[in-house]
Amino acid sequence: MATPEGWSHVRLGELARVKRGASPRPINDPRWFASTGPGWVRITDVTRSRRILRETTQYLSAQGVERSVRVGYGDVIMSIAGTVGRAIIVGIDACIHDGFVAFNNLRSDVDAWWLVYTLRHLEQTFASLGQQGTQVNINSDLVARTEVALPPLAQQRKITAILSSVDETIEKTE
Repeated sequence: MATPEGWSHVRLGELARVKRGASPRPINDPRWFASTGPGWVRITDVTRSRRILRETTQYLSAQGVERSVRVGYGDVIMSIAGTVGRAIIVGIDACIHDGFVAFNNLRSDVDAWWLVYTLRHLEQTFASLGQQGTQVNINSDLVARTEVALPPLAQQRKITAILSSVDETIEKTE
């Protein structure tokens, strides 16, 4: 595949560590949950949020947090089960279950918003690769092996500025 000058082809796993979430089990045990604390990210929280995840409908107890994967402000997460390929930036202290992956330790030459827009562009591709079962899902290795064209950081920021401007216009219109 041809790339513009200065761009390179890389795997997502080369841009960041792709880490799958974890769920406390059994999932319906009330000791994992609390009325306050780190948010427990559900797909409904992500689909309700436009650009930044700012709230969740459930929260984890200290015991629940120990059995999950913590994410924080500025982290990129993406759904890998059910609604596959939905990416967002985290704007709160939260935890992800095994239906999400987090992109940790993002390389310094990668803009987090550019990664979100790239993942959103790949949403249908990820969904088509999903293993059928009770619900469609993909695994973290498949995500990590996915190749993308990586522009230089300055171009990533220009692309992001344009797409963010479009998103903001859509939000104001709605």
